[in-house]
Amino acid sequence: MPSAGPKSPISAAGKTSAVTRNQISNPDMSKIVSMPSLLTNPQRKFLRGLAHNAPPTMHLGKNGLTPNFYKSFETALTCHEVLKLRFANLQDERKELSSEIEAATGAILVSMVGHTAVYYRPSPDPEKRKVVLPRSNRAQFDATA
Repeated sequence: MPSAGPKSPISAAGKTSAVTRNQISNPDMSKIVSMPSLLTNPQRKFLRGLAHNAPPTMHLGKNGLTPNFYKSFETALTCHEVLKLRFANLQDERKELSSEIEAATGAILVSMVGHTAVYYRPSPDPEKRKVVLPRSNRAQFDATA
């Protein structure tokens, strides 16, 4: 029987407890931040398809996340709704930078492949929205359960 250490989801009685993967990797419960995914997998797939053949809309270079970068990122995201960003000289820090971009702009990271990331944020004006996402089927499954 495996030991019931601080990272083990198995209690002393041998039963599994309701512990998430984040709690197993981080036993300090105060540091766990759960952010719900706002897009379903079919919606992510749809957005990745829109951005696939498009060239990167913006490049993030050696200057990093400057106020001018955020200003042009906001403008491009408002106009296009789906934005493809290429990390030019900051490949090692792209995961940290992408989370900072998400937090600062309210955009959703759709995917990150290599040194290119795709972000999505619907236009604030419903009449100006260009991208219509596929409907989510989660409501159907919740109603039948």
